[in-house]
Amino acid sequence: MREGTDMRDIKELIENLKSGESAAHAYILEGRSRDARNRFIDELVTGLGCTGLDTIRMEMTGKTSYKTDDASAFSERLTMGAYGDFLAGIIEDADSLSEIVQNKLLKTIEEPHS
Repeated sequence: MREGTDMRDIKELIENLKSGESAAHAYILEGRSRDARNRFIDELVTGLGCTGLDTIRMEMTGKTSYKTDDASAFSERLTMGAYGDFLAGIIEDADSLSEIVQNKLLKTIEEPHS
């Protein structure tokens, strides 16, 4: 979604995802404002009814880079599936993933667990 997207667009996306209409299994969000991205993500996961257990985050908190263990733990949790209807996996600062960690995540992103 482009920066400046209004709430109607977000609600429309949520409804499309819920109905399976025009839904992809993965989305990349980018924008200059971390706050705007986080508001969009919060609105999306709330709208989809994802609980805390259905929102998995891979974050850089307290680290200078992601490790392959981070990718393994993230992928493993995603393969467990959702407790509710939807599972959201969020990779913060994905632009800082090393090539090794990117490759570790690639299979999970390209071939989601069904």
